[in-house]
Amino acid sequence: ALPISCGPNETKVPTTQESVFEHLENINADKELKPYVFEVVSRCAELSELRREACYARAMKLQSIKYLENMSSETEDPNGEVVGLCKVYATYSRIWILRNYVAAESLKMRNLMWHEIGHCVLNYDHVETRTHIMNPSVLSEEYLGDNWPLLASDFLGGSNVPAFTLTDEKCDHCY
Repeated sequence: ALPISCGPNETKVPTTQESVFEHLENINADKELKPYVFEVVSRCAELSELRREACYARAMKLQSIKYLENMSSETEDPNGEVVGLCKVYATYSRIWILRNYVAAESLKMRNLMWHEIGHCVLNYDHVETRTHIMNPSVLSEEYLGDNWPLLASDFLGGSNVPAFTLTDEKCDHCY
């Protein structure tokens, strides 16, 4: 197994999917949002060894997935356009979702959650390709329904995998 770099002189022993799932069961999360994390992290098993171990290591840093009544307390958003947010800190990360943006079981929520998990767990950046989960605009329910298998495939390993780094630098991502 390959070690994950956590800093200049520090390495972290890779974890198993089972230990990641155990951690995720115990994070501070709204119950409607937690299944999306398991959905994405379970698919990390399909990745190359290095990316899989990086995915598991970052998933172990996920501390909370919560609804917020508004995003103004976490981001400067004068127009009220931010509906999801991932914040990555040195030792933990958090995901916030705007309450009442869309129904928890909708395809738009799936798109939004996969997007924020992409930032927090896979360390993905935004992409300009309009029809990609990591584009900073939520896709329509109709488009998502017609194209989800292709979108999910491209998200993890297709020809349009977003840029990512294997280091855990502090960054904030808004959707």
